[in-house]
Amino acid sequence: AVVGSSIGLGCGIVVDNQLYSGGGGYGAELGHITVETGGLECYCGNRGCLELYATIPRLIEWLQNEFKKNNMICHYNNWQDLLDGARHGDALCLKAVDRLVDYLGAGLVSLVNLFDPECIFLGEDYCQACDLLAPRLTESINRRKFFSKHTVIPVQASHFMGAAPLVSPAAYAMHMILQENALPW
Repeated sequence: AVVGSSIGLGCGIVVDNQLYSGGGGYGAELGHITVETGGLECYCGNRGCLELYATIPRLIEWLQNEFKKNNMICHYNNWQDLLDGARHGDALCLKAVDRLVDYLGAGLVSLVNLFDPECIFLGEDYCQACDLLAPRLTESINRRKFFSKHTVIPVQASHFMGAAPLVSPAAYAMHMILQENALPW
């Protein structure tokens, strides 16, 4: 499974070498699973969707509100600023990373319990924080998953890093074209 965030939260799940799309084409909407019952209202009509808690813009918004609550000026206005702050030990930036790990971990453990993936890859902007996220998400997921505690599902950076949104559709299109049953002749 590949999960990534920039503005929203995307997910791709490969089952038997095929991209899983579900019955209506929306089979990997990880961003719209509920992680906070009675939480914030989402544009999809649901409440408490993962996308409202684990995307980059929402995390920056949360961080800036925390600074305001503490009557402090926030100098962290984007993802890179937040990561730099966390890597330099800023307490509120570290708290923001903790929040991301908590919510994203809850969503990913649900994905693991449903699909039993071999590995989870962090894509898009999450790749920039792989050093901060991957070890903690790996621990969180494997501690909380339903099945065998004897196997470890690793969380690691996507090989495509932030280019996954560009490379993935092209790779999928090529796969479909080259499939014997997808050829029109």
